[in-house]
Amino acid sequence: MSKKFAKIQHNETCEEVAKKLYDQMYDRHTHIAFTGGEPLMKAAQKNTVKILTEMERLLGRRNRFTNITWETNGTRPLDNILQNYLQSIEHTTEMFFSVSPKLWNTAGEKDGIQPEIVKQYHDLSEVGQLKFVCNGTDASWNEIEESIISFRKIGVNYPIWIMPVGATEESQQDNAKEITIQTMDRGYNVAARVHCYIFGNQIGT
Repeated sequence: MSKKFAKIQHNETCEEVAKKLYDQMYDRHTHIAFTGGEPLMKAAQKNTVKILTEMERLLGRRNRFTNITWETNGTRPLDNILQNYLQSIEHTTEMFFSVSPKLWNTAGEKDGIQPEIVKQYHDLSEVGQLKFVCNGTDASWNEIEESIISFRKIGVNYPIWIMPVGATEESQQDNAKEITIQTMDRGYNVAARVHCYIFGNQIGT
């Protein structure tokens, strides 16, 4: 972890995390989201099961969490422990996979498009989305279109969202308008970096 984020890092047990989440659930039906880093790393998956199991104990049988979201890059297969647990609660809990594949032309990352792995998420829950970060270049758009085709061919039918590149408020002004127009022209959904507009460049928000 970068030193600039050290002050917001916490070291707690799964039971302590579950209790904190439980205390925030004002009606015992609050939406829970696991984000990152990457929440589907192998160790994180095992800890997720521990957290959710402890929350079930705190909630009791009559109150169950109704929605769980994973914000993932779509490159980590589901561990059997997590997959079996989620299958055991799928009739009472909506599971939403927000998949943000990392593109070579935008993020400079190789092997970021893993349709077979995302199909595993889709087989577990058809509720989710594919969200691509676009820098507005032809190369970025071409890679997005090719990636969508690969996901569709394997049966991943999540809706498509496009987010303009940029981690700061200033960078959002560079090409967000043009990317938004192209996104709508191509028939996709626009995902704004809302935290940039609300909190600016403050770390930890």
